[in-house]
Amino acid sequence: MKTITVETNGDTEAIISRAKEAASANGFQFDGDTDSGSFSGMGVTGEYRVNGNIMEISIAEKPAFLPWGMVESQIKSIFA
Repeated sequence: MKTITVETNGDTEAIISRAKEAASANGFQFDGDTDSGSFSGMGVTGEYRVNGNIMEISIAEKPAFLPWGMVESQIKSIFA
């Protein structure tokens, strides 16, 4: 498991809305709200929690052939 921390601009509702759209466009399932949720797709599963302007994204599983850098980049782009 790996945890990625992302600092947000405070507009969590807009971030989650964009994340849902990006996840859907990239073939991911996304369930959650402005406090917490989960996502999965392409062999990657994880969850997120929001604490103020900090979002902690925990990756529980990823395919062995995918490097962590690629997974982190994709996840950050979804939650950006």
